[in-house]
Order: sequence, then C-alpha cells, then structure tokens
Amino acid sequence: MLSHNNRLIPVVLLLLLTACAAKQEAPTPAATFQRTSLAESNCRKASDPGDPNDTPYLICPGVAGYTLHVRSVESGRSSIDIVDPAGKATPLNYHQTITTAMFAIGNDAEWRMEAGTPIALITSIQAHEDLTEPGKVTNSYSAIAKITTQQVCVTDKLPQQAPSEASIARAADNAPNRPCLPTLTTPNQ
Repeated sequence: MLSHNNRLIPVVLLLLLTACAAKQEAPTPAATFQRTSLAESNCRKASDPGDPNDTPYLICPGVAGYTLHVRSVESGRSSIDIVDPAGKATPLNYHQTITTAMFAIGNDAEWRMEAGTPIALITSIQAHEDLTEPGKVTNSYSAIAKITTQQVCVTDKLPQQAPSEASIARAADNAPNRPCLPTLTTPNQ
C-alpha cells in the first residue's frame, strides 16, 4: 500500500520537470553566412564630392540594405567602411587595427547573419610585413568586425594559417559580444 508521501513523489517530479522545461530558453539560432564580392568588376566607382583630390572609392554590394565602401586610407592602403541601410558609414580602419604594413584586401566579404540581419563581417587581409621584401605577402589575416546597433568595429585579427574556417566562423558569430580591437601603436603588430 502506498503511503501519502509515496503518492506525492510522482506529482512532485512532474511539477519539477514541467518547471525545468518552462525555464529552458529557446536555442539561439545558428548564424548563417552570405558572401559578397569586393572585386572592382562587381562594385561601382564613386568619388566623395567633398574630397579636393577627387579620390575614387568602390561601392560594393552587401546584404540586408548594407553596402561596403572600399576606400584609400594611408600611403596606398585601402580599408572598408560598413554602410548601414540608413546610410551611416563606419570605417574599419584596417591600417590601424590589423597591420600598419602595406596590405591588400581580399576579393570577398563574408557576412555572418542571424534572422536575416548581419552581425559580423569577415574579410581577408594579405599583409606585406617584411620590410626587406615589400612585394611579398608574409601574413594573411581574417579581419572580423562586429555589426550591432550600438557599435561597428574590428574585434578580431586571426592569422589564416592557424585557425580553421569553423573557428573563424565561431569568432565571427561571437563578435557582437566582443570588444573592439585597440589601435595599433607600433609597426606590424
């Protein structure tokens, strides 16, 4: 014969399981990606009317109303401005966050997306960091920038030789929660 306490055990277990199930949060949707081109042939040229030198830059396709502007910055280097759907441009300043050496930006951009909204941008940077061989690419980096409503900035500089594509994608998916990289202060950091 069941005692009063033994009859309560199944009820208490059921209540505990129900409470635990109710407290579980919905899983975070996995980030997806979209690639867009930074190749000159897939972008259009423009020039800033306020620039006395009439320096051209490229307006490249993006996703979800975003575009990328590839601009000349210092001493023949280029960097990217992320332009949001409202037209606000945020410079990524690769020459100040990725490398102070000469470099080239790769031909593709990878947008990390959640629910159709960009959360991060991955671009490839080929750096010429050996001053004795300035024409030689000595390091390649994945530059990761977060895209949030509060901030757009470079969060990670990952050597492409070391991390796998999956670890680069994970870093980009976590970028919205990461701090911005500090400005480089010495050559080739």
